[in-house]
Amino acid sequence: MTAPSLDGLLPGLRAAIIANTGIASLHGLFNDEPSVHTRRPIPADAMAPSTVIGPIAALIDGDGISDYRPTVSIDISTYGQQSKDLRTVDTIAEGIRRMFHRQPTALTVTSYKVVMIRARGPVPAPVDDDTDVGRRVTLTIDLFAR
Repeated sequence: MTAPSLDGLLPGLRAAIIANTGIASLHGLFNDEPSVHTRRPIPADAMAPSTVIGPIAALIDGDGISDYRPTVSIDISTYGQQSKDLRTVDTIAEGIRRMFHRQPTALTVTSYKVVMIRARGPVPAPVDDDTDVGRRVTLTIDLFAR
């Protein structure tokens, strides 16, 4: 069996986060949308707090004779300024964790059924200097190819 593409995974996570108005409204803006990104680096003109999804940190191929069941790990990191965004960054990261942990219906991925999502974190995310703050949630997503 040829494995379907996972190209829809990061945009699917972004769409789910933006659709959650409680989480999306806490973000800064970029192009009049919540500052939620699927690529690094975050654009210089994106307002904090910002969230960056991915890239895929690990991909484990689980499959049977005629099916494909990958397990994917993805980091979702939220960043802001230490002096003014610390509590908001914590709230966003915890909201992302609650939104996805054991909630497979929270995510839609083209060509796949989401079987289970497990979230770890939030934990401190690496930052460039002491003026920034970051929190990371790692999602482990079990998929089943349709």
